[in-house]
Order: sequence, then C-alpha cells, then structure tokens
Amino acid sequence: MGKTCIVTGSSRGIGRAIALRLAQDGYDVCVNDISAQEQSCQDVVKDIQGLGRKACVAVADVTKLSEVEAMIQTSVKELGDLNTMFVCSNPIP
Repeated sequence: MGKTCIVTGSSRGIGRAIALRLAQDGYDVCVNDISAQEQSCQDVVKDIQGLGRKACVAVADVTKLSEVEAMIQTSVKELGDLNTMFVCSNPIP
C-alpha cells in the first residue's frame, strides 16, 4: 500500500513546494486550501499527477473542525489510509 498525506495551505508557496516534494518522494497527496484558492489547488493536483502520483483536492478552512473532518474523509476516500499530515498556513492579508 502507498503512502498518503494531506498538505494544508498547499495551493501556493511553501505548502505547494512541500506537496510536490512529497509526491516526488512517493506520496499520494491531498491538496488543501480555502475555497478562494480552489483553482490553484487543481493546478497543484495536475502537477502531482504529472509526477505519476495520485492526488485530490479537499477544500477546507482548517480553523473549522467540521471542514477538517470532511477534508480527512475526502483524503481517505480518494487516496486510502492517511499516513502523514502537514499543516502549512499562508498569511491572510
């Protein structure tokens, strides 16, 4: 069975870099950010898939428990058992 992870705040910046590096290291990645960044999340998913790994998007605000629970459920449904979670946050202006 493969390794899976969720990387929050991974539509851009450090979170994106971490998501791509984990994919290069053999992880399937659930890409997360808030709804305003959904298209950027989709772009990261395409980049990860281009590396030959599985990826999915789970839009969620990590400050809301119910959304975090749904994000984890999405990751498990799409990628399998969760092995690792990286929490990255981008500053809100």
